[in-house]
Amino acid sequence: MKLKNKIFISLASVATTSLPMIAVVACGTTTTTEKNIDQVITEELAKQNKHEATLVGSLTTLASEVNAQNLNNFILNPVTSNGVSFRYIFKANSADDVKGELTATLQAYVAGKEPADLDDQNQVIQPKSKEVIITGFKKQTNN
Repeated sequence: MKLKNKIFISLASVATTSLPMIAVVACGTTTTTEKNIDQVITEELAKQNKHEATLVGSLTTLASEVNAQNLNNFILNPVTSNGVSFRYIFKANSADDVKGELTATLQAYVAGKEPADLDDQNQVIQPKSKEVIITGFKKQTNN
């Protein structure tokens, strides 16, 4: 065999073993990224501790007067942080007019990919959520 043929065969065998390794590394990266995003969502959700109704009207509105349609009139969703957005989801029958508070679900998800449904199993990265107490509503006085 000539020298040219030996070099060509050597290069071909190197290329054959390198390509599958590159493909394996590329496939593994996707899973790692999804786990990292999932971890970031969990961490950002854990940071959200203060939930106060501060918008106009909250001090004159009883918590029992709040519903799914008007919840965002009284409280702003937390600011997007590290690529994670948030939204409040109304929880029925959770108002306490004596304390001036209500319970809602705070959902965290990848920014720009708001899920239509909390339980949508087709999403690659599932949103995370926790129940929170929203304070700052008018307190009912006993007369």
